[in-house]
Amino acid sequence: MRLLVPPESAHTPRRNARRPQPRGDESRARILEAFEEQLQTRSLAEISVADVAQAAGLKRPAFYFYFAGKHEVVTELLTRIFHDDVFTIEGSLAGGGDPRAIVADAMARTFESWLTHRTLFRAMLDARDTDPEAKAVWDSWLQRYEDFSCAYITAQPTIGIPDARALAHALISMNERVLDRYVRSEEGLEAVGPLRAAVIHVWHTALFGEVAQ
Repeated sequence: MRLLVPPESAHTPRRNARRPQPRGDESRARILEAFEEQLQTRSLAEISVADVAQAAGLKRPAFYFYFAGKHEVVTELLTRIFHDDVFTIEGSLAGGGDPRAIVADAMARTFESWLTHRTLFRAMLDARDTDPEAKAVWDSWLQRYEDFSCAYITAQPTIGIPDARALAHALISMNERVLDRYVRSEEGLEAVGPLRAAVIHVWHTALFGEVAQ
């Protein structure tokens, strides 16, 4: 069974055909860089388009030449990270080996990504909660995770799983909620270990039955 597919097939944000999107566009790149820098000290709601444009050395109207709004910038910044994560995790699940170790590694990779890009994930969650397009993109990303998780679950000799897709949905939803609450909290790195261990335990128990001794 082949689970690995090119990451470009994932849902990407809407683009206005009237707005040119050349690769390596310097002004566009400066906007993205300035926006990500401001996310280090401000929430999505606190960032103003005018401030981003100024930091990028542009006027405010120039921002809207490239992006429909702040949510679109956040989505673009996180899209590449999503592609990398999915490509790595999906490839790991498809690669074979000890199932428990594979699942644990996939969860570790997921937590590592959310920690490394904590401010960006937090901004995307804020965009998801306030913008329909950002929510559609986010939901499509979760669906991608559910699809390859379902395929992996189906291939495992697990015990008493009545519906692999429902289980995949429940497990991915758990991941999302746990990480959502963590990145939006003031909890430090000391909270990560127990949370990650708990998530791995739930996955192992759901997929493989009894806990390994």
